[in-house]
Amino acid sequence: TKIMQESAVDAKIKLYDLIRGLTKGKNKAVPLEHILIEGQIQGFSEPSIIQLLNELKKDHMIYEHQEGFFKLN
Repeated sequence: TKIMQESAVDAKIKLYDLIRGLTKGKNKAVPLEHILIEGQIQGFSEPSIIQLLNELKKDHMIYEHQEGFFKLN
C-alpha cells in the first residue's frame, strides 16, 4: 500500500541521515558497527538496518568502500 511505501522511504531517509551524521569529513567511510549501534539507538532492528543498507546501495545512495565500511555517493 501507499502508506507502507512511504514508511519504507521514511526509514531509508532516516538511515541515510544517520550515516551522513556519522560521516566525519568529506571522504570518510563509516564502519558498519557504528551504523548498527546508532541505528539500534534510534529504534531500528539489526535486520532492518542491513536491509535498508542493501536498499540504499541498490539505489546508489551509498556504497561499500571496503567490506564493512560505507560512504555516501
